[in-house]
Amino acid sequence: MVHALRDCLSSRDILQQFGLHSRVMLDHSTTCKEWLEHALLTLNYDTFTDLVVLLSNIWNRRSSQVHEAKWRKSPPGTVKINFDGSYSATERTAAIGILARDGTRLPLAGSANFISPATDASTVEAHACYHCYSFNIIFAIKNTFYVLN
Repeated sequence: MVHALRDCLSSRDILQQFGLHSRVMLDHSTTCKEWLEHALLTLNYDTFTDLVVLLSNIWNRRSSQVHEAKWRKSPPGTVKINFDGSYSATERTAAIGILARDGTRLPLAGSANFISPATDASTVEAHACYHCYSFNIIFAIKNTFYVLN
């Protein structure tokens, strides 16, 4: 996955045009999780959030070429909000991500948060759900439905 999002030449070109800091691009993390954790610690909040939205675009574009039939469009006039959390028991840390997209897969808004200390995976998922609901209120997105990944 780290290859598809960071190391692939087309992905690298897009990320460099975005102006991603070279310390993040040259990081030698071997997993996507390690790379994103490094980016979270290196970039400011707004830049990291933009990066998550950009990576979602890259991933969706790549996967749509392979798995077009698997993704379900949101009904006309609605916005699909995906949210998820990731928990590390050994480090007692977590991260949550939220992405709102319209029926054409166009990202409308996104958010990412780091949680420390984190107690367990279920609590992290609950935080993700709470932040998703708050996110929806802040952006005043009407006609939404939520998908926990």
